[in-house]
Amino acid sequence: MLSTTTIRSPRTLEMYERAVALLERAGWPSDQVVAVFTAIESFAIGSALDLAAPDVMIDPSSQEVPLLSVALKGARPERAMQAFELGLEAIIHGLDERLRRLC
Repeated sequence: MLSTTTIRSPRTLEMYERAVALLERAGWPSDQVVAVFTAIESFAIGSALDLAAPDVMIDPSSQEVPLLSVALKGARPERAMQAFELGLEAIIHGLDERLRRLC
């Protein structure tokens, strides 16, 4: 539903304008900035949805999935935040590396 509405709000468009300016100032070519901010947005939206998810996101009790069961037992209660931090670090490092290759 979030991606089915065209963005026309002046305030939102101004936010995107600032994001483009910052990315270009950081060295991103103009033909790459939409992909960069879309990747960041997609990650942020997915992470927000995960934070709102129930504590028990995956319940393997009705299936024989031993590897998944062991992995889930090792998951921390703050699973969503741990995943967010890991993903954010990966995105930052990955974008940084990609920008170095472009320059």
